[in-house]
Amino acid sequence: MNICIVNHRFIKGDGQARVNYEIAKVMLEQGYRLTLVASDVAPELLDNASAKWIPIGVNGWPSQFVKNQIFALKSTFYLARARRQFDLILVNGFITWARSDINAVHFVHGSWLKSAAHPYRQKKNGFGLYQLLFTSVNAALEKIAFRRTKRLIAVSVKVKDELAGWGFDKNVCVISNGVDPDEFYPRESSGDGSSRFGLPADVPVALFAGDIRSTRKNLDTVLKALRDVDGLHLAVAGATEGSPFLHLAEQLGVGERVHFLGFRKDIPNVMRQADFFVFPSRYEACTLAVIEALASGLPVITTYQSGVSEMVVGGGEAGIVLDDAEDVDGLKRAMRILADDKDLRRQWSARARETALQQTWESMARRYMDLCEETYRLKSERISRVLAFATQGSHGDDENRLRALLSRVPADFYPFSKQSKHRNLWRIFRYIRRERPPLVVMEGTGLMGGLAVLLGRLIAGVPYVIGSGDAVGPYIGSKHKLLGPMFHLYEKALYKRAAGFIGWTPYLAGRALTYGTKYSMTAAGWAPFTLSEQERRDARSSVRRRFGIPDDQLVIGIVGSLNWNSRAGYCYGYELVQALKLVNRSDVAVLIVGDGSGKAKLEQLAAGDDRIRFTGRVDRAEVPAILSAMDLASLPQSVDSVGSFRYTTKLSEYLAASLPIVTGRIPLSYDFGSSWLYRLSGSKPWESGYIQAMAGFLSRVSMVDVRSKSAVVPKQLSVFDKEAQIENVTEFIRDILVEEGHQSKGKGDVRPGREVAY
Repeated sequence: MNICIVNHRFIKGDGQARVNYEIAKVMLEQGYRLTLVASDVAPELLDNASAKWIPIGVNGWPSQFVKNQIFALKSTFYLARARRQFDLILVNGFITWARSDINAVHFVHGSWLKSAAHPYRQKKNGFGLYQLLFTSVNAALEKIAFRRTKRLIAVSVKVKDELAGWGFDKNVCVISNGVDPDEFYPRESSGDGSSRFGLPADVPVALFAGDIRSTRKNLDTVLKALRDVDGLHLAVAGATEGSPFLHLAEQLGVGERVHFLGFRKDIPNVMRQADFFVFPSRYEACTLAVIEALASGLPVITTYQSGVSEMVVGGGEAGIVLDDAEDVDGLKRAMRILADDKDLRRQWSARARETALQQTWESMARRYMDLCEETYRLKSERISRVLAFATQGSHGDDENRLRALLSRVPADFYPFSKQSKHRNLWRIFRYIRRERPPLVVMEGTGLMGGLAVLLGRLIAGVPYVIGSGDAVGPYIGSKHKLLGPMFHLYEKALYKRAAGFIGWTPYLAGRALTYGTKYSMTAAGWAPFTLSEQERRDARSSVRRRFGIPDDQLVIGIVGSLNWNSRAGYCYGYELVQALKLVNRSDVAVLIVGDGSGKAKLEQLAAGDDRIRFTGRVDRAEVPAILSAMDLASLPQSVDSVGSFRYTTKLSEYLAASLPIVTGRIPLSYDFGSSWLYRLSGSKPWESGYIQAMAGFLSRVSMVDVRSKSAVVPKQLSVFDKEAQIENVTEFIRDILVEEGHQSKGKGDVRPGREVAY
């Protein structure tokens, strides 16, 4: 696996740098290829041929805050160019603007900002203001970083709780920091060296180690508690320059029992001289000092705020954890217990060592590797899954069609919302840019969805396939004349950059090829529900009784959305209402199925004519039964650049119901022949020519003629075979994936389409 790790340093020196050093060391030993984006890398890591260093220079900039921002910008520029070569990107907090797969959280600045121990609450001076600015900016930036990753690693349970408090409670795991048990180990006997530091050999010695220039580590509370623990000495390891605690120890009268050792490079040896470790920090994430003390066999007194309380009391009691870092009396009691009870110290010392042996650097690094393997597996599965959506809206007929067509293709479905179309644009584009699916399949030509896939193609290089049942440019132009030219250009741009097109008719497939789509096919749809002959006969009788239609009346009907086109003055059914008004026959009726803004207009036109009936909106599953009550089906399409490209979604359902079709002189009327359809003259169903032709037809058609055509209606043409279409689309998508270099010709993993979160 090829992994990029971003951290300021990879060295043995401090906490976060040491953690990343150990991770890189073990990963390289296990054969991983690593690219380390950092300002400083230990030479021994670079001795491995699988390690590559991308140096990020920040020297010369005036403050750590500015250096961090420069590092973030430079690392972002690098990853923008190189991220595709990596299997995973692992970062540490806010360290880059680039998206990551895993983010290891070593410190939560938002929680530190709220802590009473924050420097600004201690000293409202220039330094305090700088710390306030530093922490506030980092708190805001780290939230951005946490949102731009797939997995979060918390270095302690406390950090996980803090992340949850800021709303990051999903995809979070805890991997605590580690220790080298060969570097930190217990002294062999109780008499091997307190005198080395000039300390009395016959008294208990507690050790405090850390930064003693600020109050965050809480040495002041330790000194206050020490006053009332007679006979206990305290060794303090930490740079004394600028520390206020030397003077405080004298003020409290414990100066003779407090031994300031200064900055020490031999901390492992220092720990072997102590009897227990006291570290009641006011705020930490997962302090290494406590883990090192446990490995050294030291019982520990600490606080929940130190971030390692679960190690001290979780797997077996190895010390005392205080709930409140300011609890002087509680700290006093804890120090007295350990100072006075040698047997307890010996017992807890053994448990401390056992606990630390479960938290070595190697075991920590292996947990990181296990998480990387899991994340890469999930990422690979997701990368192999196409993204699909329907611009008509989630859970609509178009999405149901697309789910069926892609049922043998691993696919994730975006829930396209009709109520927030503009949000769909940015959400889909962000997902494409972040996840880089091998292919996007869009059903429909809605503008927001189309712009999203175009941006994904142009910016992220992700190919897309379009499925459509309309020539979108002419269709929009028929409704809004001024928008027509713009949507003509949009349609051409959409098809020109598409890797493939799935047309509802061969005419639309050819249109896409003309506009530059490389691959094209037809999936004409299918009847979602069918009835047996007996069921059709029963449904015919019950539906006719329901709407008061005599058994011997010849019924021509239409099913569809009755949305009024104000420019044409038309909706489905208009041609039937207007034509029937010209027909002087009582044995012919019209049944209009559907709802929409045009229904009231049709009802107004049909007022007083009891031969015309309206069902209103009906459930999709009820349509086959209603079709059984009809004898003929109207399929009105204009002979122009809109209607001539269509079959309409209802054609397959009409055929399944053995209904002869009445339509105009559109291409399908010639392609399918005239044995089971009637072809009318007239270019547009809202114009008088077509209406007159329909009226003439209804005036002369007989039930005998209709039944003869019904007898030869093919209930299932091959073009409307669902299984064949699914198989064809499956092969079509796989071939495009192969062409784009994302999949071998084998069938691969096939699982049902699932909905994804955005």
